[in-house]
Amino acid sequence: MRRYYFIFLALGLLACKHDSKTDLNNRTGSFSGIFKKGDFSDNIIFEIERDSNDLKVYFTSLAQNANRIPVQNIELQEDSINFKLQSDFYTYLFKNKWIDNYYTSLEGTLIVDTVTTKYTFKKNDLLSKNY
Repeated sequence: MRRYYFIFLALGLLACKHDSKTDLNNRTGSFSGIFKKGDFSDNIIFEIERDSNDLKVYFTSLAQNANRIPVQNIELQEDSINFKLQSDFYTYLFKNKWIDNYYTSLEGTLIVDTVTTKYTFKKNDLLSKNY
């Protein structure tokens, strides 16, 4: 009887194992939205991709002639992903949080010097990816 108990316990633990690779894959995709601050408005795309171990993030803004610029200092913590983008003159800090369990929306804050802007980006459908 004791032997069966350990077998069921082991099977139960294996069944509850969290697969972090699947979780990372769910967080990948192309997220787009509009930054607005005063008179400034720009369509932005974040592409979150998975490599062998981590996530890679790329920034695209056609209005700024920026196409798939890799971001730096990617920090992934539970339901948040934060990173920075360095230009010649400014450091852009992006603090993002997935706002649903399906990883289809990112709500974030862009910080540049002392200016802060909030935004929400939606995950693009693969069939309607047009940029």
